[in-house]
Amino acid sequence: MNPWPKEKWKVKLIFALFLVLGILLTWIGYGFLEKGLQSKSWLTTEGQVINSKVSQEFQSSGGYWYKPEIVYTYSVEGNNYSSNFVTVEPVCYNNPQKPTKIVNLYPSGTKVTVYYSPNDPSVAVLEPGAKSGGYVITVVGIIFFLIGILGIMGILPKKRDN
Repeated sequence: MNPWPKEKWKVKLIFALFLVLGILLTWIGYGFLEKGLQSKSWLTTEGQVINSKVSQEFQSSGGYWYKPEIVYTYSVEGNNYSSNFVTVEPVCYNNPQKPTKIVNLYPSGTKVTVYYSPNDPSVAVLEPGAKSGGYVITVVGIIFFLIGILGIMGILPKKRDN
């Protein structure tokens, strides 16, 4: 006799997917948090913004994502670099207001302080530190992980038959 009836197997598979997705999201979120916290102690140099604009990207759902695109150049030990990262996390928004505010902070031609990794000077940001996205992704990942574990173990409340 099969210890896992077909219906139960499908439910366990769904919980296993929650578990895997939870692990993946937690890993990604933690990576953003770790790199963000490390960036607070990165070295600094002066740079210059060479391009600053809000870009929009069409989504298949019919809407748009808006992103601040800020390209800046800087030099480290005689080597020239350019980057477009404002923070360690990639950012996009569903309306243009927030990216417009960010772009207005860094107009073309502006001198900026660039924070760069001492291990790889080509990795740089304008705003060091961990941002909310890393925390949100990590928390959502932990929640998905717990739902997956508890579901696989059969601890989650079951639907009552009336």
